[in-house]
Amino acid sequence: MNRGFFALAYDIGPDQMLANYPVSDREEAVQLWDDFEEYFDDIVRKTLCFYGGGGKRVMIKGHYLAAAKGLEERYPNADFLTVVREPRKRLESMMNFVFASRLAMGTDVASVPTKRNILDVGEAITRIECEYIEQEKAFFARNPTRKVVIKFEDYVNSPTKAIVDVYKVVGNKEKIPPEVVSAMERGKEGHRNRAKIKYSINLTLAEFGVDGNKLRTIE
Repeated sequence: MNRGFFALAYDIGPDQMLANYPVSDREEAVQLWDDFEEYFDDIVRKTLCFYGGGGKRVMIKGHYLAAAKGLEERYPNADFLTVVREPRKRLESMMNFVFASRLAMGTDVASVPTKRNILDVGEAITRIECEYIEQEKAFFARNPTRKVVIKFEDYVNSPTKAIVDVYKVVGNKEKIPPEVVSAMERGKEGHRNRAKIKYSINLTLAEFGVDGNKLRTIE
């Protein structure tokens, strides 16, 4: 894991996520977003150049909502895709990921799984993720003809259909390229293996101090 991973999540709070990082690292995390569009443009150009063949379209996966408006203005012909999941499952998954990762990093603020540390993660992730979901809904409601929204459940139940739907819009063709088919097969195998994993940390929303019923209001 990149040592600066959590420095990018500075919105969670410097007391929780950036306590172990020098001031220069925190400033670098903020500066990353200020320079993000230029950085993204370099990645696009490098990708097209690397693969060659005269391609003019590129698909890049990432969490770009914070920069989405600027990217949309910079690339007016771009299509934006997102996968949405039932909020409670999404938050529970994110909380376990963040909490387990912080333990693995051995940070001063969360080196042991105390109840206070667990509740801190629950509060922070709930606030941030709820704000993220509202921003995501607003962004994808604007200019919907260039936006693609896929339900997580639909992708799990029929990944091939979901990818075909994506390519109808962003790929401008219904036939899925062979390299994508191959990647999907590897992905399905990975999901099957993941279902067998017994996680050492797998807390519920209630254990994180979150009322799952209240989250229904953002569905």
